[in-house]
Amino acid sequence: MKKLKLIWFLSLKGKVLFFGGFWLSILIGCSPETVAESEQVTSVVSQDFLKSLSYQSLHYSNETSNGSLGIEILISIFAPEIDNENVSLKIVKTGDVSATFSLTGGKEFFQSFDEYGTYDLKLYLEKEISLDNVTIIQRDTLIKENAINIRFLDDFSDYSLSDDWSVFPINGNLIGVDNINTESEASIQKSFSGFDADKSIKIDVTYRIYNDNLSKGASLNYENKLGLKVNDQNFYLKSNVNNEQIVRTVNLYNHGGDFDLKLIKYKSMIETPWKIISETAISNTSSVTLTTSPGTSLVTSATLYQLSEASNVLVGYPNFTYVDADQLETIFFNFYYEDTASSSGYTFGLTSDGIEMDGSAFKLTRGPGNYFFKVNLENGIPSRYEATFGVLDESNPYKFDIYIESIELSVP
Repeated sequence: MKKLKLIWFLSLKGKVLFFGGFWLSILIGCSPETVAESEQVTSVVSQDFLKSLSYQSLHYSNETSNGSLGIEILISIFAPEIDNENVSLKIVKTGDVSATFSLTGGKEFFQSFDEYGTYDLKLYLEKEISLDNVTIIQRDTLIKENAINIRFLDDFSDYSLSDDWSVFPINGNLIGVDNINTESEASIQKSFSGFDADKSIKIDVTYRIYNDNLSKGASLNYENKLGLKVNDQNFYLKSNVNNEQIVRTVNLYNHGGDFDLKLIKYKSMIETPWKIISETAISNTSSVTLTTSPGTSLVTSATLYQLSEASNVLVGYPNFTYVDADQLETIFFNFYYEDTASSSGYTFGLTSDGIEMDGSAFKLTRGPGNYFFKVNLENGIPSRYEATFGVLDESNPYKFDIYIESIELSVP
């Protein structure tokens, strides 16, 4: 056994003072009052109790005003060794320091949550044991991080709608139909308020790009088809696979707390002033009556549309039919630019140098029927074209619809 050797550094006078003070403290400590108090000793120890928390972790609301959700959540506590009065539960918004709710004295709590976000649960249990002159306090803690998540789930019922969108509340989808017009996009929006401007917002958009003329899984042109805009922040949602479910996550910063969320459907085809017109009196299914110049006869036309992913490419689907059955099988046509501002138009046809204004009519040797036209522009003027016989507008490979299946908003 090793011996401890104490080395004194006190002088003789210091030693006398030290021992005098030591015995004085012993005499004072042995007074009757002090002995009585020291007989009751309290100690706090860590204890691992049998315990658990029961609750529904994920909740949804379609309330756009944060702070007025009113979601009732039952939180149950299992701790058979602990009396109700020795139970306390703190509910803390994830990332915050102070508790949002402090609940005590029970094992079941119905708490109303008014704000979106993620909440941590902190359970504190305490048990007191008295043994003769000793009191032991046993304490245990159970912490569940990110336990309760309250998120916004869109039901698409309160958007400001345009004619280019259709809402089907039965299945909760928002369908953007590819209506063709002169606008390059169609949008719908709704307003949100009451969010913490200092915290980011996460938006999960589940959607599909759908072309009913293509098989599922077929390749799509990887151009912008769906946009999400919050105030001045723009996000583009794409897919290069037909009818494939996509989940796009967008993290919003600097949203200001009150903001408009806008969904934008970009058009696959945009109506242009360009037409395909017949040289003779023929009709077509999408005909528009035009006057090429004062005093001339009326002609019919089919509109050409600009592809959104290629501004220099025009497409059209004329259906040529005879007005007079005695006409020849061959049909002649021109490209025509309608200048609505000046109420005039410009006809383009063939010349020795290519396609130029006031050129000769083009010839279609297949005669009447459905055609698909693809026209390339150079410097805004038709330079070459392809005409495919027997193609219907319904089989258009460029038109697509958008199915938005859900929009979830959460505050991490």
